[in-house]
Amino acid sequence: MDSTTQRIEDSMGGLKLHESGSGITNVPARSLYHREGLIRYILCCCQAESGGLRDKPGKHADAYHSCYALTGLSSAQHRSHFASESCLAKGPLECAFGWSPIKKPQVDNDLDIKQIHDAADIVEPVHPIFVIPYAAVEHTRSFFSSKTGF
Repeated sequence: MDSTTQRIEDSMGGLKLHESGSGITNVPARSLYHREGLIRYILCCCQAESGGLRDKPGKHADAYHSCYALTGLSSAQHRSHFASESCLAKGPLECAFGWSPIKKPQVDNDLDIKQIHDAADIVEPVHPIFVIPYAAVEHTRSFFSSKTGF
């Protein structure tokens, strides 16, 4: 294999970059993927006219790809912070709850992202592990931590 970067596009990861040689240069520093590319791809290519989101153009929309495309869109539009120091003191299972959303400005110069979507296109931030809104994670955690035994 040569040392070129392969680009594979779909709604699950937008612009996934796979490299077989030296470092990846298409992705802004401190990001796992190209956020702007993912937002553009989902909003421009994955919306079905009849509703829902699809994996890629030419495919049909379904619940599975709608869920994960919305998760990808949320991930690209919002940032999360992991507080490892506080969760480790509470126990290893608490670390899943160590994530919190970061309120970011409309233009995030740190990640080199432009405002490329309308306000109506912004989705709610979702928890990176549980893939549900943060409020639902905290509600579920509170509910079950008040229970004793099985």
